Amino acid sequence: ARHLSDSKAFERLKSTFCGVWAKYNGLEELDTDELLQTLGLEKEPHPVLLRGPLILQQKDVISDLSRFQPYIGMPRELLGCVVPKHAPAYVLTIENLTSFFRHAREIQDDGLILFTNGFPNPDVQKLLSRLDSDLPQSILFYHWVDTDVDGLRILNFISTLTPTHRISPHLMERAPWNTARQLNDLEKKKIGVL
Repeated sequence: ARHLSDSKAFERLKSTFCGVWAKYNGLEELDTDELLQTLGLEKEPHPVLLRGPLILQQKDVISDLSRFQPYIGMPRELLGCVVPKHAPAYVLTIENLTSFFRHAREIQDDGLILFTNGFPNPDVQKLLSRLDSDLPQSILFYHWVDTDVDGLRILNFISTLTPTHRISPHLMERAPWNTARQLNDLEKKKIGVL
């Protein structure tokens, strides 16, 4: 908007921008909205929801986030100041909002849970990468998504953010789903199994 003196200019250019960006960054499998989400180019970004043994370090102030139950929401810009208080029992990312709410309320443990809101924005991506490098390799990482093509694509994408920790699917038994509906060739290409 600043460079083109037009607040609506990007709306007209977003399809072209996304096509070029995706091609030169190896993200052709993402549609326009998914790519914009991973780049953090959202009009009204949602607060990031999380729970677990975390602290927020801002200058000389340290806030213990683990005191907030069943979860806390914060602007994504603050995620760069979030660090583990201690090694959690596990790390679980969750794509579905209802699943996040239920897990946060019903499972009272020392796990670190993070709502990704579909494809994670850049600040959530950086937090996951930092957790991957900072936490011991013995900490298990899980991701919980819908067992559809888009959910599997999100699982694959999140797996690229944590090279030290293998992401295991959580509550995603594919056997019943897979026998009821086989993936077609386009879907297999989208999730990288063709």
